[in-house]
Amino acid sequence: MIIPWIRGLLGFDKAPMTWMLVFVNVFFYLLCAESNRKAEMAPLNQDLPLTGHYYQIYLQQKGIFADEPTTETQWSILGAKALRDPEFLNELDFLIAPGDQIQLRNWKLSTEKFFSNLKKRNSWIFGLHAENQETLSWVTYQFVHANVLHLVSNMVMLLIFGSALEAMVGGWVTIALYFIFGVFGGIGYFVLSPNSNIPVIGASAAVSGLILFYTLSEIRQRVPFFYIVTPLEGHYGWIYLSKWFLIPLLFVGDFKDYFSAPDEIVSQIAVSAHIGGLIGALGLYILIRSKSAAQSIFANRARL
Repeated sequence: MIIPWIRGLLGFDKAPMTWMLVFVNVFFYLLCAESNRKAEMAPLNQDLPLTGHYYQIYLQQKGIFADEPTTETQWSILGAKALRDPEFLNELDFLIAPGDQIQLRNWKLSTEKFFSNLKKRNSWIFGLHAENQETLSWVTYQFVHANVLHLVSNMVMLLIFGSALEAMVGGWVTIALYFIFGVFGGIGYFVLSPNSNIPVIGASAAVSGLILFYTLSEIRQRVPFFYIVTPLEGHYGWIYLSKWFLIPLLFVGDFKDYFSAPDEIVSQIAVSAHIGGLIGALGLYILIRSKSAAQSIFANRARL
């Protein structure tokens, strides 16, 4: 395992704005914890293979013909895709299918209950999705996390790269970049996953943008990484690698996942939002450099 360490976990005295972003993320998670717990008690179980069968019928009725799945897994993937299709869900009551009509009616009731329970969750209330594109949602989605692991993983990356970037460009600029890249993450989600009705949540789109912006802005060509093979002495330590190693280390997986499943059916990660954050970072950096504004932004870099 190898972890980018950059400037380490800078303290509040050296990176106060980054820590403020972390505190807000943690506060928002704790604030929603009780309602999250109650919502978790409402099950989201759904018969995906059966949903896939009905979705296949729906597509055929729409004149959309594709190869019929042949395995249970393929039917489940098609069912997961159905639950992300807002048009299909809006026309659920009008679906006519041959076969067992009692089973069809029970499935419709089960699907309606599924989305009724889903809409009780904070990911739906504060997340960004086809039915919730209000201005505030573009901000709140960046502070909502599904669970502790989701929160901690994002906050560790935010502390490592946000604090390093804050040392370079200042706290207020770092906060502005966080929100800007978060918005680009939302745009990326809607553009690259247009057929999805599942909410996007989390700070990872904004953090992805911060990581790339830092990588492009860092004047050092080599930065420190911590590696560990085993806990035995001599099997872990520090190594300096090219800063460009950050890109394949952290982002190749996102592009692989997206292009292997463009609708993000089998992934629990909104990689399209990550890509949107990356595009925002790259575009903003090019814009700044092209206008020679970077000199004023990076003139007061802190030396640690």
